[in-house]
Amino acid sequence: MTFDRVFLGTDGISPELGICEADLRQTRLKELMARRADTSSPTRPSWAAAPSTPGRPCARAGP
Repeated sequence: MTFDRVFLGTDGISPELGICEADLRQTRLKELMARRADTSSPTRPSWAAAPSTPGRPCARAGP
């Protein structure tokens, strides 16, 4: 399965860590979707701050 464009809702976005989620399974799924898409666009609610907790599951968006 491939995608032209994928929009990924996230719990947080960190410049150093990438997309961050509360659950490792969500992170892995979004990482795989981003790799299969020509373009990926991570989004997050305006109230969600970038995570500051070490060890939170994170993944890079895109190739």
